[in-house]
Amino acid sequence: DGPAFATREFEDRICALSLVEYGLADAALFGPDGSIQQAADVFYGKPVLLKRGSFDPVTKLHMDMLERGSAAFRADYGEQADGCLEVMELTMKNLLTHEGTVNKDDFLARADVLQALGKHVLISKYARFFRLSEFVTRHTRKPVGIVMGVPLFEEAFQEKWYEEVPGGLLESFGRMLRNGLRLYVYPMADVGTKEVLSAATARVPEEQKKLLEYLMGIQQIREIPEGDAELMFTSSYEVREMWLRGDPDWEKLVPPEVLRHGRWKK
Repeated sequence: DGPAFATREFEDRICALSLVEYGLADAALFGPDGSIQQAADVFYGKPVLLKRGSFDPVTKLHMDMLERGSAAFRADYGEQADGCLEVMELTMKNLLTHEGTVNKDDFLARADVLQALGKHVLISKYARFFRLSEFVTRHTRKPVGIVMGVPLFEEAFQEKWYEEVPGGLLESFGRMLRNGLRLYVYPMADVGTKEVLSAATARVPEEQKKLLEYLMGIQQIREIPEGDAELMFTSSYEVREMWLRGDPDWEKLVPPEVLRHGRWKK
């Protein structure tokens, strides 16, 4: 308990993040109070709904996606969804700077805001969704869902995510969904064409559309029927760019918890 342990490097969240960063742990889970928690204990016997993102900053769109995804999840599962644990997940990739290092202050700021919003925060090394699915479903037999926007959903079909998997795309999706996990896809607007894209109209390769139709048919890929028309045209990346260039309109696109945090004050 000496003075050295009072430094930022020994802040519990930084220590847990470093374990994942250096490959000593696969994931780290934090409670809304910032405490380090064991996923095996927290997830056990609970339905879990995850939202993946970089959250730099957290936007109203992120929260609307989670809210509408949660409503769809509860509509699907009824009483089985009672006590659902909502978890905001960041991969190590989403925390890396251009230099390939992790900015610890950046991480703490994002975690602070997510926790102020009452959410659990999961840091993982699972870039591939099937790895994340296997990690969570290992700890609970209750329903599990992942909420995502159309752009990330489209990316899940890209070859880079399954080129090292022996069974290719089929194995990748099979492993992701085999324990009953469902994907909840939030509609997003194409800024160029103004077209609103959904899971059904997502721009996936032609040869993969039959698989998409099948997975939607068995209801393991679910469309969130509506999104916020005022939010779906501005991605979180664009909100960050607005903040960086000093465009005051960015403040309309983030929750108050972001504006109260020193990280995003100009």
